[in-house]
Amino acid sequence: MKASKSQEITTANRVYDDPSAKYYFLAMMTLTYALNLFDRQLLSMLQESVKAELSLSDTQLGLLTGTAFAFFLCHGRPVDRPLGRPV
Repeated sequence: MKASKSQEITTANRVYDDPSAKYYFLAMMTLTYALNLFDRQLLSMLQESVKAELSLSDTQLGLLTGTAFAFFLCHGRPVDRPLGRPV
């Protein structure tokens, strides 16, 4: 026998009623956000070391950091769009 739509919604809501599941989700989202911030700042923190190691000019270093920013800018939205839609 197939469950009705309201039964499916009620069953799905029970998962969110558990306080430990809420805190686990919050912890995972906070960790993901922190790693995202760190990842975006990593090249900026190490740019002088990278510049010296690879013998880059200021122009080349600017293109490298600009390309990283453009990657996040171009690929962040298409990936984010399907994830934000309700199921």
